[in-house]
Amino acid sequence: MVTKNYCLMQIRSMKSQDARYNEWVNESLLFMENGIYMHPIDADGSEMETALTDCIQKLKDEQRACIQLFYFNNRCYNEIAGELGIDEKKVKSHLQNAKRNLKLCLEEKNAGKE
Repeated sequence: MVTKNYCLMQIRSMKSQDARYNEWVNESLLFMENGIYMHPIDADGSEMETALTDCIQKLKDEQRACIQLFYFNNRCYNEIAGELGIDEKKVKSHLQNAKRNLKLCLEEKNAGKE
């Protein structure tokens, strides 16, 4: 009896999931966050790329190297540490500091446009 009830509950659950999925797929407003502007990087790719490149160049050498190896060359912490001859914890620290500095730099550039 327990198995039969459990199976019925699963079937109801699957039907309910299918109904929610179909509603989601057919409702375009639920699918799109915003039809005009979804993310700042989508606004003007060349302008954002230029600002990001400029901000990356302003980073300290170690931070810039870690950012380039991690994000552009898809290297892991261990590989970066070996390549740069530094401790893995130092790589994590450089990445964290670089991301914070990039965020601040990009916000500053964005505030200057307004």
